[in-house]
Amino acid sequence: TGRIKQLGENIIRERVLSQDEFERLLFNCHGEIKGFVLIAYYLLMRQEEIINLTWEEINFKHGFIRVGANRTKTKIVRSIPLPPKNYNFFTKLTKTA
Repeated sequence: TGRIKQLGENIIRERVLSQDEFERLLFNCHGEIKGFVLIAYYLLMRQEEIINLTWEEINFKHGFIRVGANRTKTKIVRSIPLPPKNYNFFTKLTKTA
């Protein structure tokens, strides 16, 4: 049968928010969306990785997130360092949980 070959994605970042723009955006975020925005800005994670992030993947002692191979697009384990703003955000969440 004749199958149509899909073209590869060519994702090009057109523009990145400045630090000031990001701070204004974060200030105006409410509820759960604030955490997603904070993670998306500072961490190199895909949307699905962020949405499905679990506490078991966050290593507070060593300050990184470990995303298992079963959850990455490339099927390779990824360790992502936690910047201070993300670390503080997550530790505050653990105190309210």
